[in-house]
Amino acid sequence: MAPSSDSAANRPNEGCKACCPVCGVYVGPMTQCPACGAEVIMRASLRIFRWAALGLATVGLALLFAVSRHREIPLVRVGNVTRTMNFAYVRVEGEVLGDARIYRNSGRVESLRFVLRDDTGDISVRAQRDRARWLVDHHMVPDAGDRVEVVGTLNIGSEQDAVLWLQWPERMRVTRVELPVTPIGAIRAEDADHVFRVTGHILAVRPPRSDSRAPWVIEIRDESGSAPLVFFKDVYEEITNRTDLAPGVRIEARVTASIYRGSLQLALRRGTDLRMADTSVDSGRAPSSLLSPATAADEETPILFRTAPLSDSTQPSPAPVASRTIAIRDISSNLEGQMVRVVGRVREVHPPRAESRAPWRWVLDEEDAAIEVVYWSAVASQLKGDAIPAPRRRVEITAKVELWRSTPQLRVERADQIRWLSEAPPPGEEASP
Repeated sequence: MAPSSDSAANRPNEGCKACCPVCGVYVGPMTQCPACGAEVIMRASLRIFRWAALGLATVGLALLFAVSRHREIPLVRVGNVTRTMNFAYVRVEGEVLGDARIYRNSGRVESLRFVLRDDTGDISVRAQRDRARWLVDHHMVPDAGDRVEVVGTLNIGSEQDAVLWLQWPERMRVTRVELPVTPIGAIRAEDADHVFRVTGHILAVRPPRSDSRAPWVIEIRDESGSAPLVFFKDVYEEITNRTDLAPGVRIEARVTASIYRGSLQLALRRGTDLRMADTSVDSGRAPSSLLSPATAADEETPILFRTAPLSDSTQPSPAPVASRTIAIRDISSNLEGQMVRVVGRVREVHPPRAESRAPWRWVLDEEDAAIEVVYWSAVASQLKGDAIPAPRRRVEITAKVELWRSTPQLRVERADQIRWLSEAPPPGEEASP
């Protein structure tokens, strides 16, 4: 006898293993029926696969996190930065142009910025609030000439102006470069915005009036000349032992040359850039380098310093320019970082592409040797008229030797380091008498 239709409709779907055993509704991998709430006994194999999938997903996420934390952040050349790299997280390394600028509000560090240059161009690096304060507190603020590796996020404006925002100050690496001592008399007006290290003695101290915004002015002198050293109130408050600033005290300072009303002055950017002698050693006698040579030689009491010793030499250091002309073929990697003077003939001129941050490049040859000369747009903008390079022109270059992919090249920092010579026939083409 056939079962009635009512009993067949109310009977659970016995052939469906993924259905509720009470009401017959399809439940799939669920452990409780959504229709009647009955508990569904799941097959062991399905339960195993479910937990295995959850475990594999957890392990995969953990591995992905570990790889992302320890992966090498890509190193990017400044000249290769394009608009498609906006917001990219990259690593850049190069040389700092000028001391970093620190901006404060009521004495609290708010931001920091400096310009970083590699062999393809330069980029502005900025840090805000906590990141800038971390660099200041840990003495990681870079100075001019330092080698820096920094990690951050690119922000490219509408005019291709790229800014690298520092995101991880702990990953920033700074290789300090000690500047040579430059005689004060060797600093000229054309050296404006360049950073120097000078030593000397204080001749006079002129503090501002209490209600004035004028800077402090200290007249300093060495064996080659004298110049005013200026700084404002916030810098003065950073100076260690500032009460010892008095005539006759020997100091060492890292300064920036500037022009004010047509006169050269030396600007102190940070109080930590000024070091002075300990006046408590012998306040009744003048510093030894102000004495006559014979008296200075007999002086037995050493000059002590609160922070770091000054240069031991009592003679002014030579200005950072080449003292003799050398042949191009004699330039090697051993001369890296030194100033040299060479004479040659321009063989090739390679200007950068439009809107590119790459430098100008020449090929300068002399007899059987050649070398590449590089400079950036700041120098190129000063070369006008007859100063614009052209092939086969003879030129004298005074520049620093640097290595690019292990090959020496000459890097020009100022237009006055290029001197064009009167035309003369190259060797082997002299006119016969």
